[in-house]
Amino acid sequence: MPDMLKRMLTLSVVAAAACLATAADVPKEIKARYDTLNKIIKARDVEGFKTFFAPEFVNIDPKGAKVDRKEFLKMIDGIFDGATKMEGHEKLISATTSKGVVAVKFDFKLTVTNAKGTTLYHEVGTDYWKKIDGRWVFVKTIDKKFDATPVK
Repeated sequence: MPDMLKRMLTLSVVAAAACLATAADVPKEIKARYDTLNKIIKARDVEGFKTFFAPEFVNIDPKGAKVDRKEFLKMIDGIFDGATKMEGHEKLISATTSKGVVAVKFDFKLTVTNAKGTTLYHEVGTDYWKKIDGRWVFVKTIDKKFDATPVK
């Protein structure tokens, strides 16, 4: 096997191992919170969903616009409103921890069906979790991508 091919193969294996290792870095407590959140979404429980967001929560969209918790949850109400079916799937990519805050890179796909049809939401970004009063909640989300596409 030529040296260049061996190096490329080795780099590919190392890169794949790094991806697996970083996904494994997401703390069990945070993974459990994502699992619970997806169950709440499937149940279309908007009030339960709102409990995941700290009072100081901010969302930053892909263009850099920032909204506070109140504004963000108003937008979420619009997604939950009239939904007859919701299904979310979260791919957790990696996590880092600094000063009690866990930053989780994610790729989230949400399918929402209502009287108007079905929409696929696709969000890629980083969630920032902090333990407040014994519970892990979102304090910030920075989105790199957020799309809503009607399904035909």
